[in-house]
Amino acid sequence: MPPKVDVKILASKMENSGEIFYELIEEFEIIFSVKPELKTLETAFNQVETRYRLIKKQQETILDRLVDDSTDTDEQLLLTTKKLGDKVKADFLQIALKFAAYQKEQNSSEMSKSSVTLEALTSSMSSMSTAEAKMADTLGSKPNSSGLQRLPVPTWDGGRRSYATWKKVFNHWMTKYGQDKDEQLQRFRNAMPQGSWWTDQVKTSKTIDSAWEILDTEFADRRKLMDELLSEINNLRPVKGDSKSFTHFATTIACYVNDMEDNGCPVLESSEAPFLMSQLLSKLDPKDNSDFGREMKREGNEETVSHLIAWLHQEASIRSRGKTSTVFEGRNGS
Repeated sequence: MPPKVDVKILASKMENSGEIFYELIEEFEIIFSVKPELKTLETAFNQVETRYRLIKKQQETILDRLVDDSTDTDEQLLLTTKKLGDKVKADFLQIALKFAAYQKEQNSSEMSKSSVTLEALTSSMSSMSTAEAKMADTLGSKPNSSGLQRLPVPTWDGGRRSYATWKKVFNHWMTKYGQDKDEQLQRFRNAMPQGSWWTDQVKTSKTIDSAWEILDTEFADRRKLMDELLSEINNLRPVKGDSKSFTHFATTIACYVNDMEDNGCPVLESSEAPFLMSQLLSKLDPKDNSDFGREMKREGNEETVSHLIAWLHQEASIRSRGKTSTVFEGRNGS
């Protein structure tokens, strides 16, 4: 039986795969920008998709190892792996949507060509040559602006937890492709969720700054973001004492922490941490709650969110192998 590869080495390999993934995305964007034949773009997309599937497999392996082997449990590594996996997934879906739209456009174009007369086709070719000449001049002087026309504007789902990330990505693309204030405002409106009350509120904005100000007042409020987090935790069901339930609870907490940090609200070190811990511990069985407290006291650690995540994974690993902690053992015997 081959020796186990250290989980940190697996994480490093996943990071390397991530770097290759984004290099392939960059190649895809370059090919896409010249509107190539569908087959050429499909080849580039397949390379991106293959690398994405590999990263998801690597992520699954790492997370399984962190659950199965308590000595390898590393809370920071868990969060980092989850964050990279989520980012890669989001970026891959954007590329997949872009490729699907191009594929549909090309197929539709092929079907329409059969009904075009020779005279119309000649005229179209002439117009296209003129357009290509103008495009070449534009690309030479302002490549970023031209490229943005073929990039999907990052849309917002209207959620509070996704707002800060969406705003950051949106502004990144606007800056990268040199969009002026008026262009940004137009794209901002297109990126708003359809049917949303907030979409109606920003329609009357005359500048991009005033539009952001309207949304920031509501969605950049950290107090409201924390209240939403605590409300979701409060609505969680009580956690059973089996391995699977412990693992799911630990992963749920890690995802919440990751979401808050992405939104500039680090709950691990904030003044809200004690109240958050109280909410989390209330979901445990009273005996598991006491066992966690005794374990922290024995190790000289504070009862923090980070230590709770690590303890849950450790207990899940123990119970998955049929072993029991002192408290769990006592419960079965009662």
